[in-house]
Order: sequence, then structure tokens, then C-alpha cells
Amino acid sequence: MTTPNIVVDDTYPGCPYCEQKSFVKCGGSLFSRCNKVSCGGEQDTHTCPWCGTKAQISCYIENLSAGKDL
Repeated sequence: MTTPNIVVDDTYPGCPYCEQKSFVKCGGSLFSRCNKVSCGGEQDTHTCPWCGTKAQISCYIENLSAGKDL
């Protein structure tokens, strides 16, 4: 099974708040994992702005689903 990559177009200026061009999906710990996507990925660890979970970035985003913020 092949997992497609998320490709960001060269013309994308980045997040209007932090200017980062990469994304992180929260999957922090077994007890706090909101699975929401945020800007980031420039460091080895990331703190989710949605739930506050801090975790080491350890893999690629394998799937996304669209919807409204809860």
C-alpha cells in the first residue's frame, strides 16, 4: 500500500500567523490525542495548539478528513 504525500505548492506563502509551510497532526499520547492538524513540524517536538499535548514528531501524516472545528 502506498501512502500519498501532502505536497505544498511553491507559491503557498505559509501560515498567515507563523509563516510555516509544514503541518502536524496531533497523535500525542494514548490519553490526549485530538487528531487535529496545525502548523508546525520544524522542530523534533510539537505542542498541539488545540489540546496542549506535547510529543515528539515520529511519522508522516497518513490520513486526513475535512470538517468543521469542534
